Amino acid sequence: MLYLSFGSNSCGVDMARWCSERACENPLSQKVGTGLVLDYAPIFHYFSKGRNGGALDLVPSVGAASPCVLWEVDEAQLALIDRKEGAPNCCQRAQVVVQDSAGDLHLANTHLVNPTAISPQGFVEPSNDYLEVVRQGLVEHGLDNSWLNDCAQGKVCCEISRLFIYGTLMSGQLRHHALRTLEPSAKLTCEKVAGQLFDCGSYPGAKFNQLEEIKGEVLDCKDIEMVLAHCDVVEGFCGHLSCDNLYDRVLVKDVENSTLSWSYSFQGQLDELIVGGDWRSHGQ
Repeated sequence: MLYLSFGSNSCGVDMARWCSERACENPLSQKVGTGLVLDYAPIFHYFSKGRNGGALDLVPSVGAASPCVLWEVDEAQLALIDRKEGAPNCCQRAQVVVQDSAGDLHLANTHLVNPTAISPQGFVEPSNDYLEVVRQGLVEHGLDNSWLNDCAQGKVCCEISRLFIYGTLMSGQLRHHALRTLEPSAKLTCEKVAGQLFDCGSYPGAKFNQLEEIKGEVLDCKDIEMVLAHCDVVEGFCGHLSCDNLYDRVLVKDVENSTLSWSYSFQGQLDELIVGGDWRSHGQ
């Protein structure tokens, strides 16, 4: 089964120390890759006696994407991680959706803080030693750690505030006015992402792959949660990996500088390929 680590469990030295002290094998020895936990943000809101301060957790947050490491584990290894995480009292097993480095979505197991163990005052400052363990784990696996210091000060982190639009939400198109009403002063720029665009009748559908490029626009939002709440309804998005989705909401990279944006991947039947990936030109 797939398991993800996002805090101290990603640090090889720290995990090796814990295993050595208990004379057990490392339960996280088969790395699959790295990814981003969709719509979850990192937070320090649990006091760990063993870490002498706040310990890292993830909480639901629409528009956030938290870096993680993906592992293949069996039930015995997962039970060992239960022991390390103090499950079910301190932490408990949970399943979240992860987008891997290739852009594919997966349902993965992890451990999140038990709601009963969350500190009443909210933020709990982590110790410097623990913070460095988390940082070492991120660096070890080539993950972004620029957010960590802000997170350790109780600030909101890992929010992806950009939205890539390629069809009826673009400027001059049918649904753009409603989007602009939500973000009247947001910067709008023309960008391209890797993928293919298909004609679905009165609207296009995108498949994000490396075969072609899709031309569109990026809206740099001040309130990405509000914008996504609107667009999720418009695009028929019910939840990541839901079988009821018309579109799934995923992260895409600008072809020029690899900047991440949210966008919508069509889940229905694809018909006519739009050569050149430009909906606006296709409709003329």
